[in-house]
This record gives sequence, structure tokens and C-alpha cells, in this order.
Amino acid sequence: YWDYYKANTNVDTLNGGFISDWFVTNKHRDFKHEILHNKQCQLSKQTFDYLLEYAQLYMTCERARKLRATAAFGGVLLREYGIEKRSAITLPHILALMLYCNMHDLQRVFLASFNARGATDKSIDDVINRHSQFAHLAKHLRESV
Repeated sequence: YWDYYKANTNVDTLNGGFISDWFVTNKHRDFKHEILHNKQCQLSKQTFDYLLEYAQLYMTCERARKLRATAAFGGVLLREYGIEKRSAITLPHILALMLYCNMHDLQRVFLASFNARGATDKSIDDVINRHSQFAHLAKHLRESV
């Protein structure tokens, strides 16, 4: 999801090949479009707007205002994700967490997008292509937890 991985020619010691082989591009122009027009699991605009409003409300509470990026994983946040240490959590990150935790069908289909589907997936490219329907959600979730 991040440019750091797009051209990363380091060897993937777990799976073989290169780290760049696992780069996932966005199928959708932005996060909202991804959730409303996803081929695998769509939410209605009404549901999306409700969760967005709830996320905006949550951003005003003291607990949310205290959520900050940490320096976990040896500086990965800035180097790989472009997130400054101690920066505040953003609305898209809160929304991603709310979608994942509250929309169980979306969560199930999202999680399944990480896995090969037997005979229907001929290569890892098939899995990456399917998962690219959730690139924005996955990126925001990974940056949040």
C-alpha cells in the first residue's frame, strides 16, 4: 500500500521473491469510493454516512484526542508509512477501525481477501488483485494498530 514497498528489491525471506512482489495497488480512487463501490462487499451510502458521522463525533472526545502514533517497530512509521511519531490519529484511521469492528460482513470478506481460494487463484497475483479492492481499508488499519 505504501510507496516504500513498491520498488523494494529486498528478498522476501518468508515467501521467496522480492518484497515488491507483494505491493498492493488501489482499485478505488479513495477510501469512501472503496467502501461504497467495492465489488466484494459494499456498504450503503446511508450506513457509510452514519459511521462517518459517528467517527467525527468520536474524534472530538478526549480519548480519541489522546491517541498518538508510537515509535514502534524501529522507526517503521515514518520510514515506511510516512507517519510522524506522536502525530494524532486521523479521521480515516478511526473510520477504518469502526468499519472493521462493526461491519461484520465487511470484516469477513476483507479477511478472506488475504487468502488464496484453492483452484480459483492461479497465482499470488490473483490474491493481490482481489485484496486490492480493500487497499485503503487495509492501509488505514495497518497504520492504526
